Amino acid sequence: MTDPRVLREHCVCGRAHRSRAGRGGAGGACGGNGHRALGREWRSLGGHGFSTKHTNYEQDAGVLVIIVGPGVTRPGTVTRQTTGAVDRFVRLGEISGLPLPRGPQPRDGVSLLPVLRDPCARVRDHMLHVFLRGPVLGRAIRTERHRLVEWRRVEDPPAQAELERYDLEGEPGQTENLADARPELVRELRRILERYPALGHAGCRRDRRIRRT
Repeated sequence: MTDPRVLREHCVCGRAHRSRAGRGGAGGACGGNGHRALGREWRSLGGHGFSTKHTNYEQDAGVLVIIVGPGVTRPGTVTRQTTGAVDRFVRLGEISGLPLPRGPQPRDGVSLLPVLRDPCARVRDHMLHVFLRGPVLGRAIRTERHRLVEWRRVEDPPAQAELERYDLEGEPGQTENLADARPELVRELRRILERYPALGHAGCRRDRRIRRT
């Protein structure tokens, strides 16, 4: 278990950042309690047998995001919209009014401006997390309420995957695997995961060959 003193200092640091930002951010009445978001931040020091921030669980992948956009955000507001680092480029460009450059590849990020203006708006329904643990590839889908984690060796078919499902509202600590409780929900979350190409598995095999040499 992480030292409580470390958790306390991490919590104080997050609170100081929120204060320094003038309590601005995206959200509103339907966004929930801002302190719960802060709680997710100070728990982000390992868990599930890991002592690292690099896993597929909420303690590591869930962070506090503070956005202040003059004329766009309202101070003291909160949203439960999921977002990721891929959205930062688009978000900063639109808030600053600068045109986004065009490149040879499409951008994965989406605009959060609708959410910044209306905390009840939604621009995406999930985020994807990937974590390689030796020969086992972990992929996770995070929705507003649920997290599905799929573990399998890169050469194994999907049917051999180990699955974990957590209810982040009912049990935010993610200590109880609920995958068997609602198989229909697991199938729904796996269909979201199937939207992403399986090219990552071939990439992992190339990485392993490089490391051996």
